[in-house]
Amino acid sequence: MNNLQTQHPIALSLLINEDIYQLNTPILAIADDPLPALTVEKPAEVAPSIPPKAQPTAIPTLTQNIKPNYKYIGDNNKSVLILVNETDFDILNNADMLALNKLLAARKLEQKDVAILNIQKNTHLNFTQLKEFFGFNKLLLFGINPKNLEITGIVANQICNFEGVPILGTWHLKLMQLDEKKKLTFWAEFKKLI
Repeated sequence: MNNLQTQHPIALSLLINEDIYQLNTPILAIADDPLPALTVEKPAEVAPSIPPKAQPTAIPTLTQNIKPNYKYIGDNNKSVLILVNETDFDILNNADMLALNKLLAARKLEQKDVAILNIQKNTHLNFTQLKEFFGFNKLLLFGINPKNLEITGIVANQICNFEGVPILGTWHLKLMQLDEKKKLTFWAEFKKLI
């Protein structure tokens, strides 16, 4: 230890991470003589013991915060979540997507300002998980029963609050394309929401 430049115990503990022992006895020289033969005594026979009753041990469980892997489009820049119900497409068919983009443009929004999620392509959805993932402050439902998302107290085509979030539930986009009266009813509430 003559080469050490410090004798401070804390510094040494940081530099040396193995146990070091100081011996005050001289080191024995290895003799040229072979070691004497060792005799091994046979242990006395012992009666087998009965093991104690096994105690159940708790197996620790790992709780993982696995974030859902939702399939959606948009960047959600304005914290608006739009849920659609489309069985045949990942999000929407071209005509419905064009209609939705026109609605957004009329309120000076773009696709990057919202998140659009198809409930048919994402399983086990509920309001709490969606809120945690998307952090939305407005929710728009097209052709979706709010009860399927564990949302209560929502009236169709009226802005209602659920857990502090304004929600507008309305018809499927296809139905609004075919019925001008439905489109006008929706538009009156949509202008208030966004």
